[in-house]
Amino acid sequence: PDYAYCHKKQISTLIDRMKHHISDMYGEDPEQSDCFARIINKIHYNRLKALISDGTVVVGGTTNDETCYISPTIVTEPALDSKLMTDEIFGPILPILEYED
Repeated sequence: PDYAYCHKKQISTLIDRMKHHISDMYGEDPEQSDCFARIINKIHYNRLKALISDGTVVVGGTTNDETCYISPTIVTEPALDSKLMTDEIFGPILPILEYED
């Protein structure tokens, strides 16, 4: 699957830790990192950029149309029938689904 499940009580902790690890790996501005790749072409870039709007962006969401850059992005509350949840992502976008029980 192209998503993660997290208990509602732990989601803030998970997101904070993921932000920390993204910063550790790519620095404060991943767009300036030599280690963070760009999307291979405009077709895939535009497809991925559209997926970001299928939920609430809690980390990242930054894009650059000229360089096909999409920052590491975490999305919560995606609609289960959205393209973000039904299509393969193949990009730096992670939807997180919350559960209570």
